[in-house]
Amino acid sequence: MERRWQRRVNGPIDEPELRLGDVPDGTDLVTYSRERAAKRQRFCWDFIDCATRGGSARLGRSNLSDRPVRCQHERITSMRKLVVTNMMSLDGYFTGAENNVMALPFDHMFDAYNAERMREADTLVMGRASYEGFQSYWPPIADSPDAGPAEREVSQHFNTLEKVVVSDSLADPQTGVWGDTTRVVRRSDADEFIRDLKSGPGRDIAIFASHVLWNSLLAAGLVDELHLIVGAGTVGAGTPIFETKPMAGFQLLGVRTFDGSNNPILQFGTTS
Repeated sequence: MERRWQRRVNGPIDEPELRLGDVPDGTDLVTYSRERAAKRQRFCWDFIDCATRGGSARLGRSNLSDRPVRCQHERITSMRKLVVTNMMSLDGYFTGAENNVMALPFDHMFDAYNAERMREADTLVMGRASYEGFQSYWPPIADSPDAGPAEREVSQHFNTLEKVVVSDSLADPQTGVWGDTTRVVRRSDADEFIRDLKSGPGRDIAIFASHVLWNSLLAAGLVDELHLIVGAGTVGAGTPIFETKPMAGFQLLGVRTFDGSNNPILQFGTTS
C-alpha cells in the first residue's frame, strides 16, 4: 500500500516528557528515547494504514473505521519542518562584541531545551563555523562525569544524528570524528537540497546557531519555525539576530519557560 502522507513524530500529547529517571539502569538515553518513539510509530501506523485502506481499526471499544484517523502520539504532515533554535540577547543580538557567543545571558535551560529539540529531529543542518565549533567541544561530553544530564544528552544527539554542513570550503575528508554521519553540501546547492530534504520522510530538521545559514534559508522561504531563547540581559553590540529585515511574516505559536530560568523561549511559525 502506498501511503499518501509522510509521518513526523512530534511526541506524545498526553504523557509526560522523557526524564532521566525513566530510563532503566545501564540503558543509553538516546537509544531508549528512540526505541520508545519507534513503538509509538508502529502503533500509530496500524490505524493509519487500516483507515487509508478503508478497513476498520479497534482500540479497546473505539471503532475508527468511519471516522478520520487521529492519533494522540503522532501528527501527519505533508512536509518535514525545518526548525531553527537560537539564543539572543534582550536587545536583539545573536553574539556579543567580537563574535563572543559567551557574552549572551543564558542559563541552565539552554542545554535542556536544545536536548528537547534534538529528540524531535533526525537531521541537523549547520554552517561550517558552527560545525567546527560543535565538533571541537561536544563529542567527549557524552562520557564526561563532570557534565550534567542535559549536556550529556545533547552530546549523544550530536554524535549520532545525521548532519548536513552547508559550506564551500569544507571537504568531506575534513569532517573529523563526525565524518560517518556528515554530508557536505555546497552553498549554491543548499536551497534545493533542503527543499528536497523537507519533502522526504522523517522527523524535524533542526538548526542550532548557524546564523548566516538560517537567515539565508529564511529568505528562501524554507524555515518553518523559529524558536528564540531570549536572555534576560543586553550586550550592547555584536551580531544582530537578523541579517536583514525578513521577508517572511511570523505567527506566535507559544511561549515556553523553565523553572528557575530567566530565559523564555518564543516559538514562532513563519507565514508567507
